[in-house]
Amino acid sequence: MGAAGEAQERVAVFQLFLEAREPSAGGEAASGRGERGRVLVFDMNEVARAAALGTAGSAEEQEMVGLFEGRVGRVLRADGRGGGPRVLKLGFQVRDDLGKMARRHPRLAPVFADVRGLLDLATVNDRLRRAASAAAAKQRGAPDLSPGGADMASLTRVVSAFLGDARGALSKDQTLSDWDRRPLSPQQMRYAGVDAWVLAPLYHAMAARAHAAGLGAVCEPGEYMYRGELGDSQGGEGRGGRSEE
Repeated sequence: MGAAGEAQERVAVFQLFLEAREPSAGGEAASGRGERGRVLVFDMNEVARAAALGTAGSAEEQEMVGLFEGRVGRVLRADGRGGGPRVLKLGFQVRDDLGKMARRHPRLAPVFADVRGLLDLATVNDRLRRAASAAAAKQRGAPDLSPGGADMASLTRVVSAFLGDARGALSKDQTLSDWDRRPLSPQQMRYAGVDAWVLAPLYHAMAARAHAAGLGAVCEPGEYMYRGELGDSQGGEGRGGRSEE
């Protein structure tokens, strides 16, 4: 899950990567390594415009809004309660993006207002770094759980450290490009896709390192609740099911 084209309260594009899951020997879906799946990229300006039209919009516009409010909303809320599916939502510094979209597009705010099973990988990286620092203080030669040090704030740097290759390289040029111009360029579309897709293999790499060090709890998801009437957002650190759709 990701957002692109951010400027103050504007988020131009919302991306959602759905990880493919392979059937296990018992017939149940088994989690992969984040390599396969598909990315849905939504033009938030267009979705909001179509939502405002309501039934006055074209069949195509109504279908787009229905997909966004229906399927995307269900995925963001799915946490295994009541016998429903458990879907782990991954993001990187994502709470601000959710709040921006809820404020910028009030008609679509319910989609972003209740996100369950949310894991922010920026927070996971910070926790791993803190754990490494604490371990190093007690024992010389402690393994570096989060290579790169305390200044690793960008997704590109974290991806480079954990995945060790160029699969998740995200061009700074595209970050600063004009995301309000339509149509989006092929380079922007690729950036948007990689920005969401790379979170799945990054999560698997982080989780493997955390579990190997006995720190699996740092990869437990929490919940995000947006309180628009209060003008802020709240995020709780809870325990939840671990699964990818």
